Amino acid sequence: MVSYSAATPSITVTSAAAISASAGDFIVADIDYTLGTYGLIGEAGVPVFPNAVTDVDYIRKTSDFVARIIAVNGNVLTLNAPFVGGGGGTTAVPANTPQGTPPAGSNVQLISGWAAREGGTFITEWSGLFILDTIDQAQIALYYPHVSINQFRDVAAWAIENVGTTDLTGYELDCVMEALAFDDPLDGETVVGYTAYYAKPGQDIAI
Repeated sequence: MVSYSAATPSITVTSAAAISASAGDFIVADIDYTLGTYGLIGEAGVPVFPNAVTDVDYIRKTSDFVARIIAVNGNVLTLNAPFVGGGGGTTAVPANTPQGTPPAGSNVQLISGWAAREGGTFITEWSGLFILDTIDQAQIALYYPHVSINQFRDVAAWAIENVGTTDLTGYELDCVMEALAFDDPLDGETVVGYTAYYAKPGQDIAI
């Protein structure tokens, strides 16, 4: 990509013939993925785990900078609408750069359509910390660094014990979670979770 104009809207490429661009084609304009980088990648802020991606086109495959060509005049591609992507990246947008402008150094590729996938290189997950208060004022903590939803069961009602004469119920979000393996940064061992015991304040525990 040489330049982009949101006002027209149009994009100038080094060679329209090199990408076989013609009216009616869809294009994506975005930067190459740098192998080995991870975190929130690209203007769309796609999360990438370390060493999970080896495709130089990965950012373009997840990009929002997509439009349809309505005319080709030399190396200038007139688009049906301005790009609307961007704004989620980790790098600062240069001053006076309109939102929806592909980053400098972007390349242009033809695309044939869109697809939504399940899974991939990023799995939505959370951390779980569960605290149990014991009758003697000690605490037991269960910590799972990586848990992922397995199945939503529904929003279930549960009865409160000893309700007396009034019918009281509570509500909880009931789901099943899977505890995922985690490499402990202290020694590299693969674990699932941790359990910790906190004694009653002021109690002298002899081991």
